[in-house]
Amino acid sequence: MGRTAPLLLRYADEHPEDPHGPFFLAQVYAGADWPACEVWARRCVELAPDEEACHEAWIWLAQAVGVQRGVHEAIRIIDEAIPHHPASPDLWHLAANLAALKWRSLVGSEPYDRLAVKRVDADRARSAFLLLGFDLAPAEQAP
Repeated sequence: MGRTAPLLLRYADEHPEDPHGPFFLAQVYAGADWPACEVWARRCVELAPDEEACHEAWIWLAQAVGVQRGVHEAIRIIDEAIPHHPASPDLWHLAANLAALKWRSLVGSEPYDRLAVKRVDADRARSAFLLLGFDLAPAEQAP
């Protein structure tokens, strides 16, 4: 982070209505300081939710919220983001991954058949690809 964060903080303070300062601050803090990343990503999407580059701020926001409060909260963020950027494959990819994490968290504490897990994962992947416009052959039936 070095000199980058202080310069961006000053820029964001001097230009409070410009989404670029919060965007780059969220990027700087992503993975290093999740609470700060959440603050700046949220500010960016509040200022410019539909701006093309802002789809990345939605992703950082979902990641920060997911790390701090769990997958269900991250899914809420992605559900809010997708209508703003319906053509963003990154958002759809994260949505599919979060759906799989949610499912695993729901069954993780109970015994389950590993074959069933593979079947459900294949069905989720197929659904995600269909949402993106790819037509896949039907899955083989599980024995």
